[in-house]
Amino acid sequence: MTQELRIRIAHAEDADALIAFHAAVGGVQRTPEQWHWEFGNAVVALAEDAEGILGTQALLPMLGLYEGRQVLTAKSEYTLVGPRGRGRGVFAGLYEQCFRQARERGIEAVWGFTSAVKAFERVGFSIGPTMSLLALPLRVSRAARAVSSRIAAGWARPLVGAGLTVMFGVARGAARIAAPRTPAEIGGTSLFADISAAGTPSFTLARVPQLLDWRIRANPFRDHFVVSADGAQAIVAVLPERAWLSDLGASSYEQVVRMVATAAGESGKRGTALLTAWHFDAHELHGWTRRAFRRLGGFCRQSDTALVWWSDSLKLPHPARLYFPEVHSEGVG
Repeated sequence: MTQELRIRIAHAEDADALIAFHAAVGGVQRTPEQWHWEFGNAVVALAEDAEGILGTQALLPMLGLYEGRQVLTAKSEYTLVGPRGRGRGVFAGLYEQCFRQARERGIEAVWGFTSAVKAFERVGFSIGPTMSLLALPLRVSRAARAVSSRIAAGWARPLVGAGLTVMFGVARGAARIAAPRTPAEIGGTSLFADISAAGTPSFTLARVPQLLDWRIRANPFRDHFVVSADGAQAIVAVLPERAWLSDLGASSYEQVVRMVATAAGESGKRGTALLTAWHFDAHELHGWTRRAFRRLGGFCRQSDTALVWWSDSLKLPHPARLYFPEVHSEGVG
């Protein structure tokens, strides 16, 4: 007999049960400190029955800039439906609850990244462009181990023989870059107020101090450093096996080359195997980044991950006018 399904907004006292659910079903381990950092200001919906949690969905509020005006948006995150919840309308019910909360809280758009585009389209999302993954091997043997077995076969050829290109390319590109800064050395104002490539974006995140404080200074998941040159800047998030380049702001291709080279050199010193970045092919700045990665010995792989967008009033901008930094709620970027 199927038990009664209930979908509601989670409370602070649900944190331990939510952490246990994601560890058991999703394989994601979080401490209470990490959970409260990630979701303390979020809208978190959960589905449950008498036996426990069946699924979760969260909206992480973030200020955005849409056609030059500041709007409140939210990143879709924490999507998980367990085996007992499948076929019971849990996914649609969670988003119905989240969209209701978004309207009540003045959130004008919800966005996220997923490969499950059909499921998101069915609950009301518009499907945007897919993204490519850029990768620059820093230590070839470890880089091969850093990618999953599903991806490794397709990446094997680019990884072979990449070492010398990376070594010499990074050495050339890094010569004119300022020393990397730690989060503690970042000033109290936004680093990335202007994205000068391809004009003013139709949509991007507002790099307000609160966002940087949350993502970087108060981040219990990841270490970060910042690279800069001639007014161009980027954040690098350091993981055990890979580093993510994000929030790149630059006005020329040569600036991007120097930034990627320095990010690669500093990431290698920290023992990481790969420097990686997501990008949209249609955006000029992202195109410069792709060329820079290839010039330094890296490569590009198209993914099936797409941007998804929900809004009652704001249209999904054209890909060439979108500028998304790498925003992952576990602090990558």
